[in-house]
Amino acid sequence: MANPLTDRLGVDATRVTRAVIREPVGRLLDRAVGATIDLSPVQCLTGDGVTWAPRRSDEPTDRSFDTVVSVLRTTVERSVDGYAARLAALVEPDDGRLLFAEPTRTSGVVGGLQRLWRPATEVSANLRIHGGFRLALWRAGLSVIEVDRLELPRWAWPITSVAFGAARHTPAGARRESP
Repeated sequence: MANPLTDRLGVDATRVTRAVIREPVGRLLDRAVGATIDLSPVQCLTGDGVTWAPRRSDEPTDRSFDTVVSVLRTTVERSVDGYAARLAALVEPDDGRLLFAEPTRTSGVVGGLQRLWRPATEVSANLRIHGGFRLALWRAGLSVIEVDRLELPRWAWPITSVAFGAARHTPAGARRESP
């Protein structure tokens, strides 16, 4: 399967990140099954049964999907909690799953710089690095069932780490612990 992340590099500020995360994203996307919606700003999946919704106005509100894919979408969203709620509504309640590769904030000095320079980054690079994506998923009723974090080279600024993972709806009656 061709990887459209390398075929169509979108926002210049994420060009390096897309190149660095190409292989792990490819492995993640290989797990997409059934009716799939790709919410990524740059289309990652193509083929029969794949819906691409790069903008909020493109997202269907009348159905759910077996697989929901979100690659670097939080970088263009104003509210990570609102986005997580929309994700939960799109994931099929019984067997559906969310596959994500989203930037995370780094801790320490680099994380402090990310927070300090966030307003300038939003204006100059037109992207946002939100903290708390996993917590937002949990609040929306999705449980992260697996997650891995890839630290990017520091020259890939402003995105210095990306969380790859999968989430499902929390089963009714299951004990929910905060991530």
